Amino acid sequence: MILYLSLGYLGQGMIHSWRERLNDTQWLILPQKETGDSVVIVDIDDISLGVIGNWPWPRQRIIELVEKLFKDYQTSTVGLDILYAEPSANTSVDEYFGSLGYKYPLVFSQVFSLSDNSTNTTEAVLSGGMNCPVGINIQDSNGYVGISKSFGNIPHAGHISPKVDADGLIRSFIPLIKYNGVCYPSLALSMFDVTIDNKKESKWLLKNGKLVHSQSEAVLPIDNSGVSRLNFTIKPAPQYSANLVFDNSLPKEF
Repeated sequence: MILYLSLGYLGQGMIHSWRERLNDTQWLILPQKETGDSVVIVDIDDISLGVIGNWPWPRQRIIELVEKLFKDYQTSTVGLDILYAEPSANTSVDEYFGSLGYKYPLVFSQVFSLSDNSTNTTEAVLSGGMNCPVGINIQDSNGYVGISKSFGNIPHAGHISPKVDADGLIRSFIPLIKYNGVCYPSLALSMFDVTIDNKKESKWLLKNGKLVHSQSEAVLPIDNSGVSRLNFTIKPAPQYSANLVFDNSLPKEF
């Protein structure tokens, strides 16, 4: 206690750090839960790069991957954890790519700056904004990397901005980020919205200290800073190499 009082604010930071480390150990002790088969990661891994070619792949190749997922595997929703902030040499390809967001429940990615340094890109725009829930502290941003204007108007997008703790670990995520008074959902929340209803604008409301989805009544616990803790007792979603989708090696029942 004497050491804690003498260190003052620094002591509080040390206590917080040790408490987080103790919390980390519980994930190693608690039993793991299955994720089920509703979420799958199509991984652009080393195997795929070896078969198809080095990254970055031409956008036409990603278009082919997206269309195969929807047409051949009847995927309900696809989220692209890839940034497309700059136009390509063939803007007609970009336009077609963007049009897939209206044809399919496809969600693009964007990222926000969470520091004091602005990272706006003049050739990129933000998409997927919504009204902010009332009564919740939401992380503000002063910069972003959005989606290239060459894609046209994108109906669905989500941010992939990580929340990194002081020790470099990620223990939570930011469901909503505010920019210029507008809230933008994370990639996961946006994919959830599109899966529930691709036609209507979904809303997240604050009820009893939790975010509640206006249509499905799904509940997302958050803390006073508007951050949601990750649950590491849930096993990661299964991953399959992207090249297995290209050559139709995955069973059709997937």
